[in-house]
Amino acid sequence: MKLLTTLFAVPLLSTALVSIAEAAPNVDLRVSLTAPTVHVYEMGTYSITVSNVGNRNATSVQLVIDLPRTQTTPQLLFGELGARDGRCSYAAQRLTCNLSTIGRGAAATPVTFALRLPYSTAPLTISATASSSGQAPELSPANNTVAHTAQLALYPHAVSGGAATTRVCSGRGLTSFFECEQFPSSLSEFDSVLETNNTITMDNGATIIGEWQVAGEYLHVEYYDGPDTWVTDLASVGGDCFEGVLQFPGGYVGVHELCLQ
Repeated sequence: MKLLTTLFAVPLLSTALVSIAEAAPNVDLRVSLTAPTVHVYEMGTYSITVSNVGNRNATSVQLVIDLPRTQTTPQLLFGELGARDGRCSYAAQRLTCNLSTIGRGAAATPVTFALRLPYSTAPLTISATASSSGQAPELSPANNTVAHTAQLALYPHAVSGGAATTRVCSGRGLTSFFECEQFPSSLSEFDSVLETNNTITMDNGATIIGEWQVAGEYLHVEYYDGPDTWVTDLASVGGDCFEGVLQFPGGYVGVHELCLQ
């Protein structure tokens, strides 16, 4: 009878050990992001939620949000930051938000901020990472970070031709006319006419310098320079303006803004 009692005690002890292991104190922060549906150059409000799905309170929780930086000048924000959550400070294209304590199974009030993003041929990414400096360890760090690539709508247009002013800057690594505007002295300008026969002439009508055609939400433009042809698709960014990047040999690009007059 004593032997029988000992044999049954083994699985009971094993079950108790499993229960203790499952009850280990852990914080498990989870970050999610909700993005607005906006056009290029339109202010939209982003919302980021930090929840704690662990079995212990998360203390001294901090959320760090990295905003897009310009390709050529990383110390500049790629866009414009609007109203932001009062729990967040801003420096060097980064929002640092102090969320205090998030109880187990609870979520902090969502962090919101407004952002206006320009048209860019490169991805514009927002990333957010939450951390806790309390004693309980983090169970799953993989879900502490979320990254979002902005999906910005272009504007519909119905171009039938007309006088236009084009501003352009050139360099390496440029992906957006927004970068040109940060350094106005780099911009040059010329006038042209989008003729109804889909040719492009200088404003005096003397020389054909290219062709144009509507391509969905883009304006397809071809410029002629002797034997060379430079091709670009200019995105409709609103206000009868179009922006795009023209690739030159040797890694140089020309970033164009064409606005109908």
